[in-house]
Amino acid sequence: MEEEIDLTLPLTSYSYEFKSVISKLDPKKVLTAGGPTHLLRDWRGLAYLLNIPNEVSNGISELQDKTVKVLDIWIKRHDGTATLENLLNYLAEMDRYDIYDDIMVLAKCGKIMAPVRSMSDNFSSMSVTDDHNETMIITHDDRRNGKPNYYHAYVLFAQDDWPFVRELLARMKVLNYKLCTEFDIEVGYGTQYAPVAQLILERCHRIILVYSPAFLKSPANNFYSNYAQAVGIETNKRNIIPIVYKPCTLPHNLMYYHRLVYNEGDDWVPYDFWKKLAQTLDKVKLANSSNVPPVLESAKSTNNLHEEFLNDKEFPMRTVPALPHTTSEVIVQKKKSKQRFTKMFNYISSKLK
Repeated sequence: MEEEIDLTLPLTSYSYEFKSVISKLDPKKVLTAGGPTHLLRDWRGLAYLLNIPNEVSNGISELQDKTVKVLDIWIKRHDGTATLENLLNYLAEMDRYDIYDDIMVLAKCGKIMAPVRSMSDNFSSMSVTDDHNETMIITHDDRRNGKPNYYHAYVLFAQDDWPFVRELLARMKVLNYKLCTEFDIEVGYGTQYAPVAQLILERCHRIILVYSPAFLKSPANNFYSNYAQAVGIETNKRNIIPIVYKPCTLPHNLMYYHRLVYNEGDDWVPYDFWKKLAQTLDKVKLANSSNVPPVLESAKSTNNLHEEFLNDKEFPMRTVPALPHTTSEVIVQKKKSKQRFTKMFNYISSKLK
């Protein structure tokens, strides 16, 4: 039975039939659409019309459901533009009337939106508000607290580097910094890309990238890195904290970012890695956190952490040398500083090769 088409219909929860039709934009098309713009006639054309940055598009190209990801980004903007009417107009601009016609058929049959199904008779009267609240549950913290939680940073890493990341999470937790990883996300998502992208966009103030050779081999991490950079550009915020955990060559788009080099065991390095990381996170104040991160004083050392980190053999603390008092001591100190700088310069250069 045909229904009257509502072109203002928001694309908030589309059906499986609609997903199957719109996914016809996934295969690349060689021929472009007519007109002065020469739009690409696949998902890339839709991404262009939606003003999705090239960095994000490059990451989407690695995914299987490319068009679905483009739609998800559009919908997550919550600006009221993700409607059936606008989508049809975009398809017309792209000269994809084959998909245009198929969607019109679905619209006439009322099959654009996914039907709301209850888990049992006891939940047959579930409201739209309840469904909306459920979509806000992304992490285990959300489930426990019954509301969206916000984090100082989301940590992206390779599975091979988990021992280091576990130490990072533990050290920052002692200082009351709230970090989030893929292990904090609730199970049940069809794909991990949507919840992670939502966390990066809406819930996490910083994105910590733990770079290593294993990290660079992951298409997912490559996508998230590009997406995080695009979010930072759009919001005009410095949201990325690159950490070079193991020697590797950073991507060109992040080559000139200021970064933290993990230097545990190198006593000559002029900064404490953990303290620098904490100072960066200290600039973030969470609105929903009762425990405001402590202000790190310049003279405060990381040896005030939890007792599990007071083992000097495992986490040696660096000490600041006393200031010289005589002329001879000043000359000797300058020579040592020059040697120290040369060694540091060579070290960082080797890290970037």
